[in-house]
Amino acid sequence: MHFAAALVPSGMTELLASPAAARLGWVCIHSLWQAAAVAAALAVALRLIPRQSAGTLAARYRLAATALAALPVAAVVTFFLVPVARPAGAPLPARADTAASTPATPTAASTAAATTPRFVLLPAAPLGAPQPTRPDHLDRLTAWLPLVALAWTVGAALAAIRMACGVWITRRLVARATSDSSRQLQHRVDHWRRIMRIEAAVRILASAAVETPVVVGWLKPVILWPAAALVGMPAHELDAILAHELAHVRRRDTLMNLLQACID
Repeated sequence: MHFAAALVPSGMTELLASPAAARLGWVCIHSLWQAAAVAAALAVALRLIPRQSAGTLAARYRLAATALAALPVAAVVTFFLVPVARPAGAPLPARADTAASTPATPTAASTAAATTPRFVLLPAAPLGAPQPTRPDHLDRLTAWLPLVALAWTVGAALAAIRMACGVWITRRLVARATSDSSRQLQHRVDHWRRIMRIEAAVRILASAAVETPVVVGWLKPVILWPAAALVGMPAHELDAILAHELAHVRRRDTLMNLLQACID
């Protein structure tokens, strides 16, 4: 643990030595087999559900979403249930009766007693009983748990910054898009929106920064349409693309993508 503590600034030593850091480290380690188990169970379940109808496709989608939501649930449960063992060599907590008998003012005898190693006599185990031992590899792993938690925190922070930059770039695309050249498409969007029973108002905007149609937002969804694709497209292809994008709106795929990014 001394080598691990030397790799971080001194101001973070107390934070990394807290039980929360050890719990977070254990969560990262346990998440390896937990994610593998969830992925294996999902793979088996998806093989049992064929892709033959819209109902089975919807069932596969809900099953995959449930498996995705199971990952943060498992992490939270693990954080509160994992036992945090006292590191080897850490001092035992003082007993109440010992603390009460300690004089309030330090004396030479008390100072010498405080610096002198104390040995606690434990009840002897019966003959032939197995002695409780702690594996060396567990001590070594426990010593590195704070750095595991630190590495995960840094990675999660970088991923959050990247996601925030993506949201900011998306908002700029919507702000710079125009609606003048896509007024005809708006009528088609409203037509298909009523057919598909989508209650939210969906706007369609032309943008020169996108190459394919894309849905942005879930509270106030917007379809960004490539400006170059507004000319020369047959009506049936136009309706097919609009219905496809509105299907994303109806299924709230933008919200699911945002939740997936947060879970990742």
